[in-house]
Amino acid sequence: MTGGITEAGTQPSGGLQVLSWRFEFDRYALTRQFVNALAMASERFDFYPNVSFGTRFASVQIDEAGQKLLGNRMSDFVGELETLGAQNEEQSGGTARP
Repeated sequence: MTGGITEAGTQPSGGLQVLSWRFEFDRYALTRQFVNALAMASERFDFYPNVSFGTRFASVQIDEAGQKLLGNRMSDFVGELETLGAQNEEQSGGTARP
């Protein structure tokens, strides 16, 4: 599978709305690059979403509490997250998957 964003979506979790993204990568080096860049963005925003990753993917979730914590910075954080995913897509030569 080529790199890119699998989907940004929402899913209920115990009555909470969870925003969720899954990013897929062609190789581990791109996964690590994405996770490191996300860590730097998190430090700038002083917000740390739930992140899990493997050799060729990273999943990011922001629960309702996180959304409230981000407040009016939510769109900026999400924009940066999606930009990081798009940069990976360009490096991988892949396409985003809905």
